[in-house]
Amino acid sequence: MAITLVIAMLLGALASPKVQTAAVHLVTSELSRALGSEAEVGTIAYHFPARLSIGGVYIADPAGDTLLYLGDMYAHMKPLHLLDGKIHFSTITVSTVRAYAHPLPSGEYNYQFLADLIKEDTTKQEAVFLPHIELDKVQFRDFLVRYDEHEAYMPSADIRVKHFSMDSINAEILTLSGQYNNGSTKPFRLEDLRAQLILNDTIITAPTLYVRLPHSTLDASGVRITYPAADTIYLSEDASDIRARLQINQADICTADLGLFIPSIKTLDGKVSFTGTIEGSLDSLAATNLAVYYKGYRLIQGDISTIGLPDIFHTYMTAHCQDISLSASIVQDFISDLQNRPYVLPEQLRHLGNTHYRGTIKGHLTNLNLQGAFQTALGTITTQGHLSSDTTFSNMQFNGRVATRHFHLTELLPSSGLGDISFDITTQGKVREGGFPTGDIHAHISELEFRDYRYQDICLHGKYSRTSYDGVLTIDDENLALNFNGICDRTHGEHYDFDLRLDRLVTKPLHLTEQDLSLSLNSHVNLSGFDPDRVSGYLLIDSLQSRNVSDYIMMRRLELIAECDTTSSVPECNKSLSINSDYMTARINGTYAYTRLGNSMQKWALRLLPSLFSGEQAQRIQAL
Repeated sequence: MAITLVIAMLLGALASPKVQTAAVHLVTSELSRALGSEAEVGTIAYHFPARLSIGGVYIADPAGDTLLYLGDMYAHMKPLHLLDGKIHFSTITVSTVRAYAHPLPSGEYNYQFLADLIKEDTTKQEAVFLPHIELDKVQFRDFLVRYDEHEAYMPSADIRVKHFSMDSINAEILTLSGQYNNGSTKPFRLEDLRAQLILNDTIITAPTLYVRLPHSTLDASGVRITYPAADTIYLSEDASDIRARLQINQADICTADLGLFIPSIKTLDGKVSFTGTIEGSLDSLAATNLAVYYKGYRLIQGDISTIGLPDIFHTYMTAHCQDISLSASIVQDFISDLQNRPYVLPEQLRHLGNTHYRGTIKGHLTNLNLQGAFQTALGTITTQGHLSSDTTFSNMQFNGRVATRHFHLTELLPSSGLGDISFDITTQGKVREGGFPTGDIHAHISELEFRDYRYQDICLHGKYSRTSYDGVLTIDDENLALNFNGICDRTHGEHYDFDLRLDRLVTKPLHLTEQDLSLSLNSHVNLSGFDPDRVSGYLLIDSLQSRNVSDYIMMRRLELIAECDTTSSVPECNKSLSINSDYMTARINGTYAYTRLGNSMQKWALRLLPSLFSGEQAQRIQAL
């Protein structure tokens, strides 16, 4: 009671201009002394019956520049409450505030001396007796904070206070608006924020939270943030001390509103919506029952947990994907929006229909393990693998397994003659600077349908790139058995060096010929050149056997040797082509193109092996 009476007497004295002037000098002097920096208070006044005002508060940083400026603060009181030992403010209005933070030549920021003072005060254990203070409403007007190139501006905020004490607050943010800019041409704008807040020295809760941006809204509840007590928060550097929980009832986000923070998505004109619960410590957040929508289409449903924030590259993530769904139309719209121009998805990819992925993703952003399955209209593909990269994602390494049974290739590649395929593929390799993958492959294709025939047991083991394959290919089908071992490389021109053993080829069941024909051979190929018309090397075939209904042919040896002027840049250059076999020996010297010898060779083959050709084929060859 005595303290409130003293306060009442002081307020009454402030109605005197002389007392106001003395108070300004006293507060200015004490503030400068306490801060150890230049400070100034312009006015202090009490207007009868219940209005206290303070204006022109200025605090300088160690360099003498403005650190903080307060234009005006008005406090409307309820004087009769002083009789009950209370100081009751019905409204406090704070306006025209400017705060500027920037580094000094020493490297420290200009506000560091204030942070040190606050930290020092929190360690003191002196008892402070304060009167009971009540507060109904707080208004903020014209707030500007600048931190290096970052600038935040709050034109207005109105807060209704339900309970106020030195260690707890129960308040409702009626409205709050503002904007943030980091030097870009288009700032981030907050149209309105409304929330109910309950806080004390260790917890903040928001039973309701509503945020509105120019084209986005967020409706959340059950917000809860816990943190260390005030006497330890400045001494703690452990992000796990601060914990949060947020229940998102509905969020409709237009990516244009977030273009300042994520420029790559600002062209997306569709809204991204999501629901779910986010909780955990600041270094270990988890999202449960998360659902993400784009233009009303659900893209993601699942749970995500993280450990190691805020450094995204040192954060361990675990994602349980209950469903990641993509449709042809949403992919087409997304790419069109992202590129800011129309995009038409290839017709073949539309046959995949709605694609769903279910599985898990674990690891760091640059070191991920994946396991799951893609379900499409054409079949299901299971995956298991490991993906690693540098922090720029320009150099990537992968190691994984992909498998499927009865996947329908017909609709995906309609003109290829391919049908169903079943395979189990293991591969490991790398991708450099966005190029084509290179690596090792071990594949077992248990069945592959081609031209209405189902091939069995195809195996590949080797190294591959965009232009080469070095390894083994075997097929063990009842109508086709072969073994390929060697290299086909088109990286720098044409280069082929391989052995091919064809143990069995029966053409009619494979729908390669209309007549029954079986063929077997052993061969070795070594050819090199810049293109098919400038190839040099040899082709050796031995033990060639061909059989049909009425004929049987056996060739013990066929040797084809090609020599070419490799310095020439035109197809028709100096060449020598020699053929040695059981049936003929020939040599062709001159200037010509290999690709134009095909017609002549077909006529020669027709005369030598007429049983290989149907009547229609024979007529066509004879007409060449």
